[in-house]
Amino acid sequence: MTKCIRPDKTDRRDQDKHQARTYCYTCLRPKRVCLCNSIVVENNTCTIGILQHPNEVGKTFNTAKIAQLSLANSFLFTGVSFNDHNAFNQKLSTLNSSKVGVLYPSPEAIDLSEAPKDLECLIVVDGTWPEAKQILKKTDCFKSIQHYAFTPKSISRYSLRQEPDVNYVCSLEAIVESLRILEGDRVPYHSMLNTLKVMIKIQEEFRHSNSRHKSSPNYTAIKKRIKIINKTLYSSNVQHIDTEALLKELIRLKEQIK
Repeated sequence: MTKCIRPDKTDRRDQDKHQARTYCYTCLRPKRVCLCNSIVVENNTCTIGILQHPNEVGKTFNTAKIAQLSLANSFLFTGVSFNDHNAFNQKLSTLNSSKVGVLYPSPEAIDLSEAPKDLECLIVVDGTWPEAKQILKKTDCFKSIQHYAFTPKSISRYSLRQEPDVNYVCSLEAIVESLRILEGDRVPYHSMLNTLKVMIKIQEEFRHSNSRHKSSPNYTAIKKRIKIINKTLYSSNVQHIDTEALLKELIRLKEQIK
C-alpha cells in the first residue's frame, strides 16, 4: 500500500470565504433567497401569536416567520414549554383570557367561525404535528384556552413539503384562512399568499439549478461515494489504506459534479 499524507480538513471542505452565504437577519434566509422585498405588512385586527418549535428555526421553508413579518399585530416566540417564558406570559397577562384561542384541531376544538367576533388573540403552534402536540402538552395554559379548528377551503399551495393529508396547510396559509374567518374577509391578505408564491418559485428554481438541490440518481450516488471516501481518509485506520488512490478518485468525482 502507498502511504500518503492526509489532506487538511480545510482543503477537504473547499472553504472559500468569497463564496460564503450572506444572511438576512430579518426574514432569516440566505440573502440570495431573501423575501423581504415581497413582504407587505397588513394591519390585522386579531393579534396572531406564533409559538414555534426550535426545530423550525432557520429552516428555509419557515413560513411562520414570513407570516409574523407580514402582520402588524403579531408576535413569535420559540420554545417547547412556555410555562416559564416571560415574554409570552407577559403578553397573555395583557389579554382577556376568554378572548384568546389556540388554533389546533384537538378533540375539544370548535369551529373557528364560532369564535367571539372580538377575539383578541389567536395562537398558532408552528412545527410538525408531533412537535405542535409536544408544545401544547408541555404548556399548561393551553388546558384552559379554547381550541379552534377549520376546514381549508382549498388545497395547500405549499409544494415544498409533503403534508400528511390533503386538508393540511402550512402555517402561513392557516393564518391567512383564520384571519379571513375571524375578520369576515375585511382584508383578503392576498399579499401574504403572494409572498408564499414567491418563496415557492425561488426554491423550485434553486432545486433545479443549484447543485445543492440536484436529485438525479447519478448525482446522489456520487455525493454518497464522496462522503464515504472522506470518512475513510479521516478514519483511525488510514495507515492501512491506499490513500493515494482514494484521493485521485475524490478529485475525479468532485470534477463530475461541478
